[in-house]
Amino acid sequence: MDAREQSQALHEKVQAFAQWALGPQRAATHEQSVAQEHRRFDELANEIKEFQLRHCPALATLHKAQGAPRSSLAVPSDVFRLSRVACHPPEQDSARFHTSGTTAQHTGWHGLRTVETYRALSTGFGRKALLGDQPRATVIALMNSPLENPHSSLIKMCEFFMEAFDGRSLPGEDDAQPFATRKSRWLLSGGALNEAGLRVAVEVARARGEIVLLLATSLSLALLLEQLPNERIALPAGSVVMPTGGSKGRAVQLDPAALRASVAAFFEIEDSQIISEYGMTELSSQLYEATLLHRSASPGVYCAPPWLRATPVDPITLLPVAEGALGLAQFTDLANIDSALCVLTQDLIRSEAGGVRLLGRQPRSPSRGCSLLAEPLLVVASS
Repeated sequence: MDAREQSQALHEKVQAFAQWALGPQRAATHEQSVAQEHRRFDELANEIKEFQLRHCPALATLHKAQGAPRSSLAVPSDVFRLSRVACHPPEQDSARFHTSGTTAQHTGWHGLRTVETYRALSTGFGRKALLGDQPRATVIALMNSPLENPHSSLIKMCEFFMEAFDGRSLPGEDDAQPFATRKSRWLLSGGALNEAGLRVAVEVARARGEIVLLLATSLSLALLLEQLPNERIALPAGSVVMPTGGSKGRAVQLDPAALRASVAAFFEIEDSQIISEYGMTELSSQLYEATLLHRSASPGVYCAPPWLRATPVDPITLLPVAEGALGLAQFTDLANIDSALCVLTQDLIRSEAGGVRLLGRQPRSPSRGCSLLAEPLLVVASS
């Protein structure tokens, strides 16, 4: 098989694993199920790693520089801004998602050969994390449309959610119209908020007897609260607001707890109906607050899907830290078949019951471990 055929075979294996892991076809006991899941994860991770080392020059260079073989190759997220990280040539990209640094001085791309695994896995876990036992929802986004921001992996995921969780028309929409172009779904444009569109969608959901799923960034929710300071828009019972992202680029930093309380009051919902998402351009999988997945989990604890491992690691040794200790977030993402299986970030996490707690970014400068690990790619990027 050539590289493209090998890639496609791996995509099919990962999608099959995800379908099994989210479905009822698991072992009889919890212990058997977990052991089987871990074994299948490890087998797929090893296959993907070997494929990437054969077909991605940047990863092969990095792996050689590390010396002794490792069970997983940790690639700093900054590498995506230094070199193309892909097992296929640029002309085979079916999507190209833009990534930028905190200061936006360095930008890069995450090129996907196919978006079908991204679609299948994001909607599969998103349904469990956001809808629970609700079969459908009226889905809207307090974001710019894909027409305005075509290279956002987040906006692409939201488009998938509109198709998979809703799939119907709002007033003024054409059934044959792609969701990416439906202005009634994307409630921000050029910094302006479509309040009327929000109210119409809420009334449509009431008439349908179903919940609203409102997808938003933390900044867009802050904008909503600022523009409508004395208003309330009551969502149908059981509705969910999914915030994502922090307050990067904002003069006054947002307090997550205060924002959560204000959003809950504005929409007249419980705090538990605000389920934050964590994702990044360099990954193809997402984590969610575990409100619906594990009822006992406290706000701020994020749960990963079975095909994603979130591991706190020491910034120098890159080895897992002691249980309960703080570490850099290292993600092993089986959905990253054609780029980097294992991505090391500068975000701090701690393992807790039900998942991991996100504790912000490593302060001041990049960690020494991250910097040293990325150094071989500087040669690749400049050559």
